[in-house]
Amino acid sequence: MLFLNIYGQKVQSAINLKEYYFPYKTCFTPVDYRFINNADATESIKWTLQTTLLNKDTLLNIKVYDTINRLVEETTHKIVEEGVVLQRFIVYKYKGDSCEQQHCSVTDSLVYSFHQQTNAEILWKVCIMDAPPVFMKRSREFIGQDKFTTGMKFNDKYYFTINGEDYLDHQVKSTYSKNKGLTTYSIMNRKGISKVFKLE
Repeated sequence: MLFLNIYGQKVQSAINLKEYYFPYKTCFTPVDYRFINNADATESIKWTLQTTLLNKDTLLNIKVYDTINRLVEETTHKIVEEGVVLQRFIVYKYKGDSCEQQHCSVTDSLVYSFHQQTNAEILWKVCIMDAPPVFMKRSREFIGQDKFTTGMKFNDKYYFTINGEDYLDHQVKSTYSKNKGLTTYSIMNRKGISKVFKLE
């Protein structure tokens, strides 16, 4: 069954992916996910998840820390009937001892669909600069179930949009496991260099 959700993106019913998203109902106190570089154990990325209730909304706040434990990104996900939508996106930029917060306005918001069809794509998009307008967007394709781990596989492409032209910045291949969420991801930059991170 096809339906047009309230955020304007068409999604088709397929396998139920809700159980493979982060277990937000168990994150009312902060929960850390630490991802270790498969080739260099000294490099790690920490995600801190915390769920809050605001009026009738369920929100999952995710903070991402780099390998020297600096906060580099913060997002807020809202859980809705058909999936997860992006409500807030903040990037932290460091120069020496100073840190600048960059609040990005959300223009497209579908982060995770509970009923995404295999090979279908969903999109979120944020404005990171007003004048001239520069956008960052992520297109996510659902690949299907991994036959070895039984996790669900996705292929993400991250673009910068400048003067109406899309420029591919990097790609991420990720695996989400049942009742756990993200457990493995590999990042390939524009030069084709890849890193693989696995949940500790």
